[in-house]
Amino acid sequence: MKHSPSHDQYTYWKYPWQKWIALAAAAVQLLCLWLNLSDYQSVSAVEDLIFSTAELAKWKAQRLFLCTVNGMAAVIFTGEFLIGALSRSGSAAKLAEGLLLLLVGLSGSIATCIIDFTPLGSLRALWLLTLALLFAVGAYTLWQSLSRKTEK
Repeated sequence: MKHSPSHDQYTYWKYPWQKWIALAAAAVQLLCLWLNLSDYQSVSAVEDLIFSTAELAKWKAQRLFLCTVNGMAAVIFTGEFLIGALSRSGSAAKLAEGLLLLLVGLSGSIATCIIDFTPLGSLRALWLLTLALLFAVGAYTLWQSLSRKTEK
């Protein structure tokens, strides 16, 4: 019994509707990013009237933290959508996933230094844990995909 070519092709998604969930999640994160940036700009225009200096610094740090998280989530969801749409094999998809997570972790680390939002209190620990997990999972996925290629 012969298999048709469509049954032998690699598919990233278990169900076809999952790719649209990833794309919708990316769109929601971009909308949240836009709203947070808009809020940041409108409050920055009248900052003297609303906050004390200490409260303003705290509010700005929190808003920039939210913008960074929204941006990173949008990149991850968009990347997963693109990986799912463009990958032709499981090993290529794993390689792309690992690179995506490493690049997002690196960009999050760079954003922390450039923007200087330095999350406050427990957010700092959560942010460092998030970056550590992005690097760890990205490196593990990349290593796993590369070790499978050398075995074959």
